[in-house]
Amino acid sequence: MGESGKDERLASSEEKQLGTSLRIRFAAYVILLICALVACAFMLLNLTGAINPANRSIEQTLDHQLDVTAEQLGRDIDSAAANGIALSHQLSELIDAHLSHSGLSLDLLAGNPERIDQLELELFTALQSSMRATACSGAFFILDVTANAASRQDSFAGLYLKYANIHSQNTSSNRICLFRGASNVARENEMNLHSSWQLETAAGTFPQCESLLGANVDDLAQAYFVTETYALPDTWENVRFICLPILDEAGRSIGACGFEMSDLYFQLSYKAIDATSEYGACALLDSPGPETKGCIAGSQSGYAPGATSDFIVSAKGSLTTLESSELGFIGKTTPLPESRSTHVVAALMPLTHYEALLADSRLKLTLSLLITLVVALGASWLAGKRYVAPVATRLVHLRQMHERERAETENHFSVLADQRRDEVHPHDLEGFLIGLDTLTPKERMIYQMHVDGLSTAEILRRAEINQNTLKYHNRNIYVKLGVSSRKQLQLIATTLKYSGRPGKP
Repeated sequence: MGESGKDERLASSEEKQLGTSLRIRFAAYVILLICALVACAFMLLNLTGAINPANRSIEQTLDHQLDVTAEQLGRDIDSAAANGIALSHQLSELIDAHLSHSGLSLDLLAGNPERIDQLELELFTALQSSMRATACSGAFFILDVTANAASRQDSFAGLYLKYANIHSQNTSSNRICLFRGASNVARENEMNLHSSWQLETAAGTFPQCESLLGANVDDLAQAYFVTETYALPDTWENVRFICLPILDEAGRSIGACGFEMSDLYFQLSYKAIDATSEYGACALLDSPGPETKGCIAGSQSGYAPGATSDFIVSAKGSLTTLESSELGFIGKTTPLPESRSTHVVAALMPLTHYEALLADSRLKLTLSLLITLVVALGASWLAGKRYVAPVATRLVHLRQMHERERAETENHFSVLADQRRDEVHPHDLEGFLIGLDTLTPKERMIYQMHVDGLSTAEILRRAEINQNTLKYHNRNIYVKLGVSSRKQLQLIATTLKYSGRPGKP
């Protein structure tokens, strides 16, 4: 008994010492394994392109650049529209005054080059002043009249002024040349004729501007729009116009006027500054796609070159790609503010650079996750070797200790049975064994429950009987076995078990 008690106290002490330690070490081991699994999962997602932190950073930069560019373009177009409205009013008043003074109508000017030349001379100053006051590359007006007496449908009279040799956004010092209009206007105002000068604008050259002719307009402020991109005849230039109607007193459009924004001017005005040139430049597109003409402003550092091309537009996740036979860009787009058109503004970067940034980020993240995975696996292996394995060994030791205690307990009961054998009269044992054979199946079942130490409540539940029935069976069992109580029954049954003569229930 002394040795057994000592072992019990030792086992209890060891269990208490291992309790908290086991939980902490096992939790640390599990956490390390979870870290390894998470690192492995993120590495696979990164390698497949499902996640990439660089993509979010690029998108945020492009969003910022797009907001800035769109806001600037919106302000410039809104300002040009305001100047265009003022120009339209001024031209209407000058035309009306000229016709009233000469006693003519606009229709009577058709086929009269001298009168048209004189009218253009009177309108030149207003057009030039508006052009100087507006952020643009040129200014124009066309009238629903022609000096060609043969057919008024072939061309339209008017003036078209352009800045010569634009080299910067600031055009205040640039000379103005005459692209369309009477040569007398250039001569009287000491201007050069454009290398592709013509007297009038051929019909069909700028369809959107010509569509205003003859229309009735109620609100001039709501009538302006930005045209699609046009190729200027006999030049290498692509241009778009901020266009408004010129109205007579009845509100009927007798012409159109506005300002030119050439691709060259756009590229000079909206180049990305060096601070953000790493992420590309802005662009102005005729439409969202899938095929569109566009002008890319490029960057001041030259990292992203300026370009004018026909692009194939497609979506790539939350980004938009623009590709031509020679160029590839990717970025964000938004409708052009204050334009009354289908134009969109884009913040772009070269597609090759975008892919290089993603690849570099993917490589760095993969290496980081790989290092994390290796460290987590190594730490979990060391934790398993240093902590989990010893704990498992101690658990095995405890189990062996408990098995030894159980064996000792059984031996103790055997000794007790030997000791109690002398307390039970042999005649009682023989009568008990004979009585076992006379028990009914129900009584045998209840007898075994008593031997197993079940409580009265458990016996009632398992045997599915009530209290009175159990008392009836107990009385029969006690009579047949020759005992007077449950305690005596359990004593004789235990004695029989450990004496080598177990009674069968």
